[in-house]
Amino acid sequence: MLFVLNENPIVWAMALSKVERMGRRYVAIGERYDDAYDLLLEIVRNGHQIALSCELWANYASWRSRLQTSGLAPSPHPIDVVLGLWQRPDRVVFKDVPPIVDSLSGKFPPKDLYLAYLAIAARATIVTEDAGVLAAAVGGALGFDAVSIADALRRAREPL
Repeated sequence: MLFVLNENPIVWAMALSKVERMGRRYVAIGERYDDAYDLLLEIVRNGHQIALSCELWANYASWRSRLQTSGLAPSPHPIDVVLGLWQRPDRVVFKDVPPIVDSLSGKFPPKDLYLAYLAIAARATIVTEDAGVLAAAVGGALGFDAVSIADALRRAREPL
C-alpha cells in the first residue's frame, strides 16, 4: 500500500504524547499518539511505501526542527525512519507535483491541496487526522482515499 502521510502523523510520531500547541496548528495535549509512531514502523516492517513531494518534505523538516529544539523527539526519530525508506527507491515514491487539478477547487481544503495532488499523482491514500480532508475524500469521491492514523495502522499491519 502507498501512503501520503500528512504532517500530523509525523508530528505526533515525533512528539508521541507530549506535543503542545505550536503555531496555528492544534494538537491535543496529553493524548497518546503512539499509533502514529507505530504506523511508521509498520510501514517499514511490512513492505509498504510512502509518497513524498518537495512541499511535504519541507513541512516534515520544519516540524523536526521545532521539535528537536523542544527535546520531544523519540529515538529512533521518525524522520530518520522516513530517511531510511528514502535510501530504498522501491519504498519511496517521490513526485514533484504542480497544482494542476482544477476539479478539486472548492471540494478540498485549500491549505491541503498539495496532499490531494500528491495522492492523485502517486495513486496513494492520505493519512491524516484533519476532519476536512477525511470528509472531502470519503469513499474515494475525488479520485483518492483518506484515512485516519488508526485506520492506516490497521492497513499497514497487513504485509504486502
